[in-house]
Amino acid sequence: MSVLTPVVTASDQNFLPGLYTLLASLQHYTPRRAVHVLDCGIHLVARQRLDQRFPNLHWTSLSVDVDLPLPSVASRASYARFQIGDIFTADARVLYLDADVVVASNIDEIDDIVLGPSDIVAACLEPYTPTFAAQNGVHDFHRLGFDGGEPYFNAGVMLVRPRAWQEAGIAERAAAYLRRKDVRITLFDQEALNIVLARRWRELAPKWNVSRFWMKRERRERNPSILEEAKLVHFLSKAKPWSAPHDVHPWLLDHYRRFAPDGDLSP
Repeated sequence: MSVLTPVVTASDQNFLPGLYTLLASLQHYTPRRAVHVLDCGIHLVARQRLDQRFPNLHWTSLSVDVDLPLPSVASRASYARFQIGDIFTADARVLYLDADVVVASNIDEIDDIVLGPSDIVAACLEPYTPTFAAQNGVHDFHRLGFDGGEPYFNAGVMLVRPRAWQEAGIAERAAAYLRRKDVRITLFDQEALNIVLARRWRELAPKWNVSRFWMKRERRERNPSILEEAKLVHFLSKAKPWSAPHDVHPWLLDHYRRFAPDGDLSP
């Protein structure tokens, strides 16, 4: 039997409903899998409530670099993933999941996915931005030495080799890119990771990161069974099911509600 790949996620107080839902879905589908939460500002009372509901959590309190740029709709917890290489060097691999992801079915297949010798990450192609040259991709790809056809991944679901991440200096290089004044940055942490991991990642099947992109029937013509095969559901965009349910597709909302908290988790 394969070794169970630990799951890593990161959250602050604002993402508590999503974090709870992710944890509940993990407990349902893969209860023996270790789960690590990078705590980027969760109130003590809320953390204690999560411990009562999910007694086998592993916590790491983390200070996120406040000097890195960030759009108003995002959370600074997005930058916590940069530190995977420093925190999890003892693990051969970890599965990083954003706190707005929910498990939709058994994910044990992830443990058998093989990464190539030069691969640091496995992730899904971002369907809205499949290449560097696509809209919301890498604006200055030519000046950065790319031809624009490089594939672009979504960083909300990543199978990561932490030691390779650390040895390649991913955290430092991504932060350095975000501090550059001579490039126009579009999607911040995700763009930085695509730049520094270019040609060092393997593509996962779309079922590992199913988002609102697939809610349009015409898009499913090339992948008609994507909704039935979904392993992980990702609530992309500003509209989250816990804060703007009327703006979330019913199929996505159903996955959230199946594991959502019964009440307010705030102190």
